[in-house]
Amino acid sequence: MEPKFIAIPAAVIIAVIALGSMSMLPQNDPNIAQRESQAEAEIHKLVNIQRSEHGLEPLIYDRELGKIAKSHSIDMVKRDYFSHFTPNGVGPEDRGKNAGYDCRNYISDEEIKYDGIKENIFINESESSLISAIPKEIAQDTVEWWMNSPEHNAVILDKLLHVDGIGITWSQNKILVTHNFC
Repeated sequence: MEPKFIAIPAAVIIAVIALGSMSMLPQNDPNIAQRESQAEAEIHKLVNIQRSEHGLEPLIYDRELGKIAKSHSIDMVKRDYFSHFTPNGVGPEDRGKNAGYDCRNYISDEEIKYDGIKENIFINESESSLISAIPKEIAQDTVEWWMNSPEHNAVILDKLLHVDGIGITWSQNKILVTHNFC
């Protein structure tokens, strides 16, 4: 019995390949990058509103901390996990130290309260596409969820924290948010 070959049109092959690569959108897509930036700015604003309502100073946005946060969000999408720790055990404090970011919070001139980045993460997953999700709504959902979680709320309202950085990665069916604090 001779093997039979079936001709598959190139368009079908390209469509199958494209569907398989849609889990993460290109980070250089200006529309996605703009949505990510808008949502990051809105989260920063909403967190500072929460802090103000609780009598705390606003957080100052730190670009370096934002880069560390963005890197973690991208890694979670690429390696398909959702955790403060990477699959190989690297956590927020390690990511900060690996990036050369010095984060120490003091109670007094001599006593350190803690050493290392604090972090909140959030995931929005959907069976349908999230490409057209509205940045302001994503930010509102994220901050609302964090404020209703005692652990996340405690980080947001920690009076020793002074700066923050936010990194969002928007994929086809997931939006991952990492919010780092120091």
